[in-house]
Parts: sequence; structure tokens; C-alpha cells
Amino acid sequence: GVHYFETMLPKHVDFVSVHTHFLRDQVLKLGVKPEKIIYLPHGTDSFRFVQFDVGEVEKLRHEMGLIGKKVVVFIGSLSLPSHPVDILLDAFQQVHTVLPQAVLLIVGGGEEYDRWVAKAQWLGLQDSIIFRGRVPGADVPNYYKLAHVSAEPVIDNPVGRSSLPLKMFESWAAGVPFVTQDVGDRKLLLGEPPAGLLANAGDANSLAQAILQVLANQDLANQLIARGFEQAKKYSWDNLSTDMATAYQQALTIKYGSSN
Repeated sequence: GVHYFETMLPKHVDFVSVHTHFLRDQVLKLGVKPEKIIYLPHGTDSFRFVQFDVGEVEKLRHEMGLIGKKVVVFIGSLSLPSHPVDILLDAFQQVHTVLPQAVLLIVGGGEEYDRWVAKAQWLGLQDSIIFRGRVPGADVPNYYKLAHVSAEPVIDNPVGRSSLPLKMFESWAAGVPFVTQDVGDRKLLLGEPPAGLLANAGDANSLAQAILQVLANQDLANQLIARGFEQAKKYSWDNLSTDMATAYQQALTIKYGSSN
């Protein structure tokens, strides 16, 4: 069923929307005509991240012992192959060596949860890595507000190239500097000048250096935050819904020869 959906169904529909250029290329290889493919990336609801609970943020900061700490946050599912958190754990080991006051806050659950907890213990970082588990969606903005930098590990493979992380858009909207790795459309959507730092794909050392750059340079962090806010506006659901309506209207015009 999955194989049919991915390889056969696109050939029998009027239009296909994709959120990465990698997926666009895959759909083209299936024989779908370019004019039937609509590129629509992810977006974010900026209002959601403005409405965080200051009191709850401070309560969490005290509860988790984050006062005076430099907080690196990862918010997402703990599952392979989509989220190679082991790369981030290895990177954080280097970050912690340089900045012993750094803490890695991991928010999310998944089938690799116990595995990554065990690895953190094996690295001797169990006191500096906090696994928060799954939290309600409404609480996610509060966890972003605890962070000095948000990080996404990613490998340059078909899974990485086909994905576009919501955490990038959420970090922008929350006002948190974002660090990722150069895979797929990430560089394109970061813009120019970039609203985030790009490390080498799948490279823990490169990811560590990018995180340290942000933590050690407040001017850089402030620049990334400002650029991120601009990107969040660009990729707000309000704007994207308009783009979507326009794209589908154009697609319908191609099909039926009329804008009505």
C-alpha cells in the first residue's frame, strides 16, 4: 500500500504538492509533468510562540536546574532514521568540554528514547543532558524559551534530503538561534544572510563548532534571532496559505484554462 501510494498515486492525480526540492525531483522521476507539481514548504504559527507562559518558563528553569546554564535544545521525535540524535549527543560532548556549564535539553519521545539515554550515560553526561520526554504541544513554546540555541542533527541521505524540519521554523518564531546541517533545502530556506548556522552534514565535530559559535558570541546570536524573525514572517501560515491558494488557482487554470 505504501509503495503504491508513493510511486503510483502521483501519476493519477491532477496536482502534487511537495515541501522539498528532493521530493520534487523524485516525483518528476515518476513521470509527473512539472506543471502538476507545486512546491510548498513548511510554515509556522508565529502567534503561538508569542503566547508563552513567562511564569511557567521560570518554573521549568528552576525545576530543571538551568539557572546560569547555557541551554542547547532539541525538540522532536527520538526515532531513526529521521532524527539521528546520536550525532547531537557526540557534538554536545565536545560542547560540554569547552563549556562545562552547558546543558542539552531533549524534548520528545520515540522508539530510540532508552537508547539515547543509555548513550548519554555512556558518555558520562547524564548530569548535563536532560531527557524531558513528550510534552503537550501547547507547552512547546515554553521549552524553546529556555534555550540559548536550538540544534538539528541530520545526515545527507534520502531521508534527510526529503525532510524539512519544523524545528527550524519554530526556532525562528520563538526567537532562538538555530543550528542545523547542510542537507536538502535547509540552506535555501535559511536565506541570505542566513537565519541560522550550517554545519557539515552528519559531522558531530562541525555541529559542535557551530553550537559553540552561537553560545560564545551574543552578537552573532542576536543577528540570527533577528533574521529568524524575518524568516518566520515570510513562512507564516498566513502567507503560505495565500501562496497555496494562488498556486492551486494557477494549477486549476492550467487544467481548465480559466481562473474562475
